[in-house]
Amino acid sequence: MPLKEYINNKKIIFCGPLFDKDDKYLEAYDIVVRTNNFFSIEPELRNSSRCNILICNSIFSKRYTHKIVENIDHINYVLCSSPSGTIKIRDSLYSADKKKVHFFSGGIDLRLIKRHPFGLMQFLSYIINNYEPSLLYIDGIDFYMTKDVDKFWLKGYAIKESGNCNVLGRDKTKHDLESNKHYLQRIISKVPYVKISEMVEKALQVIEEKKVEIKPTKPKKKKKPAKNKFKIPD
Repeated sequence: MPLKEYINNKKIIFCGPLFDKDDKYLEAYDIVVRTNNFFSIEPELRNSSRCNILICNSIFSKRYTHKIVENIDHINYVLCSSPSGTIKIRDSLYSADKKKVHFFSGGIDLRLIKRHPFGLMQFLSYIINNYEPSLLYIDGIDFYMTKDVDKFWLKGYAIKESGNCNVLGRDKTKHDLESNKHYLQRIISKVPYVKISEMVEKALQVIEEKKVEIKPTKPKKKKKPAKNKFKIPD
């Protein structure tokens, strides 16, 4: 089935790596969207393993392709935001499953985000610029791992490369939290079929309340050029 036909007029729920909702809760939706490391979570820790669409970024697609290959029978589509990652995943699959893997990118509206849009924001931009679902319900954000709102943004996260990324710490080399938040709020106010759960609404408040100042980094001292030990003869 073409992706457009699969998505249009459907009820979509974006869960991110959320795993505290069971299959009964998800029955109300036609499409369940997960992110990156969902299949890295131990099966016994998931209340539901349903994943109709998996969205992944360049890091996950390159380092954890085996997780997608292992679980491809449980996925209808893989949307990868990296062209090279998309190729890598396709090359790892049998021909029948290659059609499940698509490259996706958001629209120019993502320029509103200063740096590193969350997968959710990329997915939102991609959907609203290309498809017409009847509902896109957001019940999780990329880093959402627990129903405990105070732990909404985990320092540890579940994949190794994010181990030192404290989003609330305003790490300037990582995601820009404020502009991601404002982008989400803008979409909610402008697109009628995009709705958010009470949990996500509370999480946005947590982001607002837990602002952490960034300590200015000291400028690096310029190294003096090394002196030549050997005297050049005249």
